[in-house]
Amino acid sequence: MNQYIIIEKSKTYQTKMNSENSLSLEEKLFNFIEKLEVDNIKNILMQTNIKFWEFLDHEDSTILIKLAYANLEIIFHFIQVLKDNLNHKQLQIYINKKAQNGFTALHYASFRGNIKLCEKLIEYSADIDAVNNNGLNVIHMAAQGDQPASLVLFKEKYNMNLNINDNVLSSAVHWAAYMGSDVSLDYLVNWELSVNKKDKDGFTPLHLAVMTGNKLRLKIDKIF
Repeated sequence: MNQYIIIEKSKTYQTKMNSENSLSLEEKLFNFIEKLEVDNIKNILMQTNIKFWEFLDHEDSTILIKLAYANLEIIFHFIQVLKDNLNHKQLQIYINKKAQNGFTALHYASFRGNIKLCEKLIEYSADIDAVNNNGLNVIHMAAQGDQPASLVLFKEKYNMNLNINDNVLSSAVHWAAYMGSDVSLDYLVNWELSVNKKDKDGFTPLHLAVMTGNKLRLKIDKIF
């Protein structure tokens, strides 16, 4: 089951400094995002003549990626800051930047079910087909996070193929079964996505549900 790698929980920003006073502005901002300290984030973002789009943490995550993962409303203010300072091409490149794990801001917006953010990022040319290092796309992320609203958005508005597999041939149904994403699985099954499809190791969604002790095996059993 090693291929079923869930997105890592956000780690506290690493620094060699011993006191908060000695942190750079960049390090402080990442720390505030990790701690969900919105007022402090806003105070920093209000500063002018700072190239926030050049800030990266120790995992090469941008401010946008971290804010998307944290699912903070202030991300829309930050997008406006970007829009005011970057041209269209620069903004497009920044929106689609990947962290070391290959995740983009859109991946996390889908995982959080933040439809407003998904649409805003796509408005500024976010790549809906982007995949991370393990081949996970926004559909897989929606299934992981049990976000049917994201699934509906990408299926109905953007006509995405829900049957795309990741690098180990796992589909959105595999991920929903493995993660216990009850509501998302309902949607996927109702859309008649296969529950018999095998991944690289020969596991079907039902296998994964049983292996994880997931009650979804009862739901899947009803299909047969």
